[in-house]
Amino acid sequence: MLKSSKAATAEELLRLREDMRTRIDDSEVRTHKQFSKLLDDTTQAIEDSINANLVAQMKELDIATKDAIQRINNLDAQALVHAEKTQRLEEAAADHIDLIESLNRKVDK
Repeated sequence: MLKSSKAATAEELLRLREDMRTRIDDSEVRTHKQFSKLLDDTTQAIEDSINANLVAQMKELDIATKDAIQRINNLDAQALVHAEKTQRLEEAAADHIDLIESLNRKVDK
């Protein structure tokens, strides 16, 4: 009976050891899953934050680009007005020169 008691105890120890291994393995799997989920959630939060910042920066860049285009258009319009004024002044100066030359020819006759 002592032998069977030792055998039963040894068998019980083996089952206990196997049960502990299974529990440790299960615990490691749960820990790994929890860690993976935490890592995934953190990664997603970082990506969302980066994307939100990029969207905000793109909006600011879009506004700045529109503002720059508007200023360029205003400068183009001003340049056109100045070019037209310059053209009129050049034409008036040419007319004055023609008139002076014509008067000088009449005086010389």
